[in-house]
Amino acid sequence: MKIGHSPRYAEGGSNDYLTLFVEEGKMLRPVLSDHAMRSWTMVDSSGCFDQMENSQLPCVIENQTNALALSTTSTNGWRDLDLITTTTLDWENGPGKRGVARKLRYERKKYQ
Repeated sequence: MKIGHSPRYAEGGSNDYLTLFVEEGKMLRPVLSDHAMRSWTMVDSSGCFDQMENSQLPCVIENQTNALALSTTSTNGWRDLDLITTTTLDWENGPGKRGVARKLRYERKKYQ
């Protein structure tokens, strides 16, 4: 679903929320709820807006993209999920990029 949230535009926002469900009898039960798969933050907004007095200042935006993959490990009989977050800094001197991975484990009826 392409929905988003931004309390104030200048602070950033998130969108592409993911919810994973499992079948439980005739019902679906969420095991991962409302996880934002994309987000962005204005790290330095000094030069982001078309104001002549700020034209030499940087406009730095940090974008994060998440991906999920099945892990080779399991917890409580459920496959763990690998959450891979790629962060990109966009600014006039070129983008910087880094990736971080962490495991989501199934505990107390949901992934944490």
